[in-house]
Amino acid sequence: MRNTLQTSDSLISSLCREVDQLRFRYTSIVNSLDCCHDKNLKKRLSQELFLLTKRQSELKNIAKSFSLKSTTLGLSTLLLLELCRRPLKVAA
Repeated sequence: MRNTLQTSDSLISSLCREVDQLRFRYTSIVNSLDCCHDKNLKKRLSQELFLLTKRQSELKNIAKSFSLKSTTLGLSTLLLLELCRRPLKVAA
C-alpha cells in the first residue's frame, strides 16, 4: 500500500517551517534597519525584505493550490494556510 499522506504531511510541515523562518528573518531585518546607518546595507536589507515578501506570496499560492486540489482539508493544510495569511511584520 502506498503511503502518500505521510509524504504530503512532511512537505506541508516543511512549508510551515519555511513560513515561520521567513517571519523570523523579516523581524530580524526590520530590527537591523532600525539600527543601520550605512546606505548600501540599508538598500540590501530592503531588497531582502522585498524578496521575503515575494516568497511569502509564493507560499500562499502553494497553500491555496493544496486546498483547491484536496477534497478534504487536513489540519496541516489549514495550518499552512493560516500561517501564510499572517503578515510577516509583527506589530510591536
